[in-house]
Amino acid sequence: MLFNYIEKQWKAGNVRAGLPAVGHGDTIYLEGKGLFVTLALLFLSDFERTKISALSKAEAIEKVRLNT
Repeated sequence: MLFNYIEKQWKAGNVRAGLPAVGHGDTIYLEGKGLFVTLALLFLSDFERTKISALSKAEAIEKVRLNT
C-alpha cells in the first residue's frame, strides 16, 4: 500500500533516492518532500526500498543514454 503511494510520489518528483557509488556499499538513502511522504518512507521494507532504488537506477541510466 505504501509502496504504490511512494512510487507515485517518486514519479512526481517528491522522493529522491541517494545511491552509493559502485563498490561502496549498498545503503540506499531516500528523502521525501512533505511530512506524510517522509513518514511513509520510514515504513518501507528493505525490499520496497530496493524497488525504489531500481527505479532510480533505471532513470539515471536512461538520462545518460539520452545525453550521449
